[in-house]
Amino acid sequence: KVPLQVCATGRNIFDIFTQDETGQFQKVTLRSDATPKKVVYSPDGKLFAAAIPKEDITVYDSSTLAVVCKIPMTNAVLLHWSPLSTFLSAFQMPDDEKSPNVHVFQVADQKEVAAWYFNQYDPEKWPLINWTVDEKFCAKLNVKKVILLDGHNPGGPALTQLPLSGITHFSMSPSSPDHICIFSPEVKQQPATVAMFEVSNRGELRQVASQSFFRAKSCDISWSHTSPEVLVLARNDTDSTGKSYYGETFLHILRADQEMKESVAM
Repeated sequence: KVPLQVCATGRNIFDIFTQDETGQFQKVTLRSDATPKKVVYSPDGKLFAAAIPKEDITVYDSSTLAVVCKIPMTNAVLLHWSPLSTFLSAFQMPDDEKSPNVHVFQVADQKEVAAWYFNQYDPEKWPLINWTVDEKFCAKLNVKKVILLDGHNPGGPALTQLPLSGITHFSMSPSSPDHICIFSPEVKQQPATVAMFEVSNRGELRQVASQSFFRAKSCDISWSHTSPEVLVLARNDTDSTGKSYYGETFLHILRADQEMKESVAM
C-alpha cells in the first residue's frame, strides 16, 4: 500500500511529506536549489515526475524518493501519465519555429515515441493525449481534431478520426467499457456540441450520445468512475444578462444510453 504523500513546491522549495504509521507526516527536502514547474504522480502513486526549468524531467520512486530515471526534455510546463504509467507526456511552450512541443516518452527506456506541435498553452485542454484504461488505444488532439491511435504506438498511424470538426476538448473514460467524450465550442451562431463515443475492442467508434447548446466557449469534462456518464461544465466568456464580469457557466449531464441528457441551472 502506498502511504499518503504530499509534495510542496515553491521558490527553491521541493519538499515531500510522507505519512508514517502513527499518522504523522515526515518531511524530506529533495531540492533546495530549484523551483519545480510541475510535479505529477503516476495513477498508482508509485512514481512521480518533476519538471524543473532548464533540466531534464526527473522521475522519482515515491517510496524511496530515489531517482528512477531522467526523461530527456527540458523546460516542460505540463506533465501527464498514462493509466498504467507506461508513458509520460510533456508540454513545452510553443515557439515561432513551430518545433514539436508535445512529447510522449516511454518511461522504461526514456525513448521518445511521439511528438507534435500544438500552438497554444492552455492547461484546460491538457492532456492533449490520453489512453484507455488498459492502454490498448489512445487519442490525441491536434489542430481541432481528435484521432484514435494504437495505445502501444502513439506515434504511429491513425486508426480513425473522430467525426466532429473544431474539437477543443476531449476526455477518455476512466473505466471499461471504453468511451471518449469530445467538445466543440459555439462558433458563428452554430451551437456547441458534446458527443460521446464507445470504443470497440477493434478500435471502431460508435456514437452513443450527443447534446448541443449555446453560450459555451470552453468546458471541463468529468466522468463517473462506475458508468459512462459525464458532467460537462460549459463556460462562456460573457454574461448575456450583463450581471457578471466573469461570464457564465452551465452544467450539462450526458449518459451513454441517451436516457439522461439534461442541463442543470447554476
